Amino acid sequence: MRSMDSTGEQDMSELRAVRFDREMQARFAQNAKELELLRRELATRENEVRDLRAALEGAWAVTEAVKNSTSWRVTKPLRMLRGDK
Repeated sequence: MRSMDSTGEQDMSELRAVRFDREMQARFAQNAKELELLRRELATRENEVRDLRAALEGAWAVTEAVKNSTSWRVTKPLRMLRGDK
């Protein structure tokens, strides 16, 4: 009778191991999908950051060009009278 109990316990143990393995495979597959989505999102955000940096650099270049222009230098006294910095 013990051999029957032992065999049944072994079968149950194997069944639990198979179920556990399937569950882990499903979790792994889900995590892999989520990781891929996160990687795509990161790439999108990195592209946005790159574009924003380029836009910022362009704006700074325009600002510097204006500040270095003759008209900016000539109108400096007027801006000073108005209280602009």
